Amino acid sequence: MNNLVKTVLSVTAITFLPYLDCSRSTFKRRPMRHLFIMIILAAGLAAGNAKAQVNNGCGRGLVDVPFSPTGVPLLARFGFAFNPGVDHHINQILIFPGLPLGMMRLGFMDGHPDDEDDKYCFNIQHQDLSDSRIRQVSRGLDICSENGSCSVTLEKPTGDFVFVLTGFQLSFRADFDHHLKEVALLEDNGQLQVTFRDRHFDPSDDTFIWSLQYAYVPRDKFADIGVVSGSGANDRVLASMPAGPPVIRGFRFRFVDDDHHIQQISVRPNGTGTAFISFRDVNGDDKFDWEYRWGTLGSAGPPPILVPDVHGDNLKTADQVLVAASLWVGQVTEVIDSKCNNIGTVSNQAPSAGTSVQAGSAVNLFIGKKPPPPFKCP
Repeated sequence: MNNLVKTVLSVTAITFLPYLDCSRSTFKRRPMRHLFIMIILAAGLAAGNAKAQVNNGCGRGLVDVPFSPTGVPLLARFGFAFNPGVDHHINQILIFPGLPLGMMRLGFMDGHPDDEDDKYCFNIQHQDLSDSRIRQVSRGLDICSENGSCSVTLEKPTGDFVFVLTGFQLSFRADFDHHLKEVALLEDNGQLQVTFRDRHFDPSDDTFIWSLQYAYVPRDKFADIGVVSGSGANDRVLASMPAGPPVIRGFRFRFVDDDHHIQQISVRPNGTGTAFISFRDVNGDDKFDWEYRWGTLGSAGPPPILVPDVHGDNLKTADQVLVAASLWVGQVTEVIDSKCNNIGTVSNQAPSAGTSVQAGSAVNLFIGKKPPPPFKCP
């Protein structure tokens, strides 16, 4: 494991970073200064107080890219792809903001990353969010030898908070060939499941190390949260989700069959209602099961209001009560009150008392009136 740790902490000097065109998996070499320009422009795209920071490029082994978050960097999307048509035995997947300072270290590494065929392209995006209530955590290296999947308890803060990834590292031991079967990072109420599983688990070969960067974000910073999943997908999937600035709350990929040489892994929402999901073998014809836990940032709107009970009030009083609750009187209908219990007052209301509604909603009132003659109220 010492050799692996040294590999993770080593620095790769890069003079130029190629630009990634993910839609065609092509390599275009452009100077580093172009990458700087792209990042600065992307950081100006705001949604509320969230700003997007995008890193595209290509490299081999460990790659360091400029990274200067203006808030807590929430992972919005990631994609890694080797050159097509070449067999690969995955050793490491790495997204590590802040290492070294002012940079982000990336890795999508074959077991022998010195080969020319082991170049890969990447597309990484973070949403920088500023809020003093966010709890940001960086968990150091840990070892998993439990059949390729381990469960750990995180320190979830008290209250309504949502788990969001910011970065992660999953690394097999060096000098062994691996055929990736399953990879997952899933959190449920403070319990984290980490999976990086070879097709045939062997403790001497397939023990892996992992580290995690994550944040617990207040629920009121989200417009919506949810999960999309599928089974038996082939090559790639276009999944539907709400539009809005996306963040990744967790993911899981699992090949259905055995013997795979990974070529691409992607969770790439576009912010307009679609997410590109891929877990691709080198030949592109192997089916996989998948799960993507998403969140969209933005105000979820004001909290709901409980409709007050105005039964028995006259119209003037009922109006005052509803206005004080940020509601208003909708349609007013007179109804015959054969029991004479609510003559001139509210006999019924819709929505009924105790119903949750948004501020500004209307409440329809039914006002009792006397029955026609010859009936007389007592």
